[in-house]
Amino acid sequence: MNHGRAKVLGLIAVVSLLWGGVTPLRVAAQSELDVSQAQEFMGHWLVTFEADQGSLLVELDLQDEGGKVAVEVTTIQLGTQKVTDVTRSEDTLQLQWEADAQGQLIPVRVEITPQGEELAVLLDIGDGQFLADGVGART
Repeated sequence: MNHGRAKVLGLIAVVSLLWGGVTPLRVAAQSELDVSQAQEFMGHWLVTFEADQGSLLVELDLQDEGGKVAVEVTTIQLGTQKVTDVTRSEDTLQLQWEADAQGQLIPVRVEITPQGEELAVLLDIGDGQFLADGVGART
């Protein structure tokens, strides 16, 4: 198997873990975080992640639902994941959920931090087992 194909297969495995066959433990429509605490993050963002396995495009949609932050994370290939565990620490917004991968719970964390007109984004799967940096642009 050539190196390029191995990278693509690795990226597919990571994306499949995130969304394919994954059951979120919480399915509520929004978080408990007030929109007033996340104004600079609100809206629709396109995030490009770069990792050893290749590139991954992810849409982040942060909306106001009843004064609380509602988040959806979407990939074209695998659909949408609703995220209800949303917190803020200083300048960073954290999105967290646990993915059920064939009976094994895997923590997933996305950290987003404003950088001018863009977002710096960190994807952490499995408490550091897979890390990828990304850049988000408002759409």
